[in-house]
Parts: sequence; C-alpha cells; structure tokens
Amino acid sequence: MIDNSLPDTEMDEDRSLTGLKNKRRSRRVLVNLPVKVRGINTQGVKFEEMTHSIDVSLGGALILLKQSLTKGMGLELSLPMPPGVRKAGSSHSVYHTAAKVIRIDPGEMAGVFRIAVRFHDAHAKKYHLEVH
Repeated sequence: MIDNSLPDTEMDEDRSLTGLKNKRRSRRVLVNLPVKVRGINTQGVKFEEMTHSIDVSLGGALILLKQSLTKGMGLELSLPMPPGVRKAGSSHSVYHTAAKVIRIDPGEMAGVFRIAVRFHDAHAKKYHLEVH
C-alpha cells in the first residue's frame, strides 16, 4: 500500500556564489536510468509506468511521467543498480524505495510532466553513495 502522507523534512540552506539560497541537500547527477513508478493518480486509478530519470541526487530524483499527480503524493520507485554501482558481493540489481512528489513541472512534450521526488527510504543515501 502506498503512503501518501510521507513526512516533510527540513532542507539545508546554503548561500551560493550569487547570494541566492540553495535548498539542495546534495549535488545532482545527470543520469538517464530506467525507473518503474507505481502509484495512484489524481483520478484515483492505480498505475505502473516505465520511465527514466533526468537526474538523481542523494535524496531524490527528477523523472518524466504521463500521470496526473499532485504535490505530496506518495509513489514507489524501482531503479536499476548497475554492477559497477553495487557493493562488493551484493547481488541486488534493483533498488526499491518510497518517494514523495515535491514538484511538478510541464514536460517538453504535451501530456508529459517533470516530477521531482524525494526518496523516503533510509537506504536512499546508501544507493547514492555507492554511485560515486
């Protein structure tokens, strides 16, 4: 079952060179990974959509979706863990995590949305650190 009430957490705020506040928790990595997304759209219909990431960071990802969603909705994501990313001796080839929609922007194509999600799983940090 998908939990649409994932808790918010505070973001660190740093000053960038331009003096604007940077609310990013960590550096984004531009990476096109296949992502399986499961959830319930705004019409209350369960969906499963194969898509891809635009970028991934320590705490979340930016993905493309054709589903109508709202900020705060919960999703389940499955991302591949390429052999070079896995810990030595690990046989896990897919990383599963809960995520929360934090931003929705229009995509470049009609009917496609750029969805920013925050990972909720405690292992999200471990996945990201293994990528570097």
